[in-house]
Amino acid sequence: MRCSIIFFVFQFCCTFSFGQNNLIPNGSFEELTECPTSAFTNPVGNIEFASPWWNGCIIGGGGSPDIVHLCMSEIALSQIENNLGLQQPSEGLGFAGIVVYSEPPPGSTPEDILANWGEYISCELIQSLLPYHEYKFNVHLSLAQRYSNYNLKSLQVALSYDSIISQSLFLTTTEIANTFPDYEDYEFFEITGLDSVPYDGWQEFEIVITPTQIARHIAIGTFKSNYQIFEENELVFSHEAPVFQGQTYYFIDEVSLVEVIDTTNLEDVHKINVRIFPNPVISHLNISNKTIKGSFQVAITDATGRIIQNEQFSGIGTHTLNLSGLAKGIYYCRVLQGEEVIVVKKVVVTFP
Repeated sequence: MRCSIIFFVFQFCCTFSFGQNNLIPNGSFEELTECPTSAFTNPVGNIEFASPWWNGCIIGGGGSPDIVHLCMSEIALSQIENNLGLQQPSEGLGFAGIVVYSEPPPGSTPEDILANWGEYISCELIQSLLPYHEYKFNVHLSLAQRYSNYNLKSLQVALSYDSIISQSLFLTTTEIANTFPDYEDYEFFEITGLDSVPYDGWQEFEIVITPTQIARHIAIGTFKSNYQIFEENELVFSHEAPVFQGQTYYFIDEVSLVEVIDTTNLEDVHKINVRIFPNPVISHLNISNKTIKGSFQVAITDATGRIIQNEQFSGIGTHTLNLSGLAKGIYYCRVLQGEEVIVVKKVVVTFP
């Protein structure tokens, strides 16, 4: 069963096309530098076999994101070679897997619980993401049925210009606990609605992310400790796992990130010759009108459709709208004549 959960802003009379170039290399974990012999062969995790992905997790001071691939053997997806679950790939020949929650064992100290972070996997993007551009992120998830009896309510996508976390931090759980929560050079975006990720199939998730700074690296997983997950009531019971209990382990496949290309009313803009510039804008937005006769209205709305600013103009020429009072972010400029929407343009307001 596949279902798309789309968190997207409401657009006024807008249509979008999505770029075809996936900015995430090896997004389906097909290309390997070495075929893993099992999901647990390498003590630092087999994810590095699917270069340029690498082990970005910090659970227990190292972690073990895994690769499962049909190159393993004729019985590659049996419980012998993949004792986490029996899933076939969502697409192609391979997929990855990460532990995002592990119930603390009996006798764990509060320090152990706080230091026990979930896993994530990381890679460098093919090209940098630009501030205030919109990108569609897509991923397929499946719960490891033999290992996991909980779903989480959410996972995170993290973006950063530099590598998400330095491997030099893989020292002790105490040092990681003290260092990682203060690591602030990244932005988070939530993948929510994971309550019912199946353990006998795959579910597709899709979100639109808008970074506010240049980003070159991406990480997928959880950036919360087991204690945070438990305290925030993030666990949702799935089923009685036959092997392990108190775990959440997700298989990951078909990861993609493509830019959303705004094609709003390109024909109309060309036909009526109304230009809205500059974009991005710092304080003043110009509306160059060469065809609309009489009065017209310029409305600035936020992503929810709420009108932030509304002014009337008249006649041929260039008219200026003062946006210096707006907070930094994405808005929509609508040019209307009476009830007719002439142009809708996404504009980005920045600080000087």
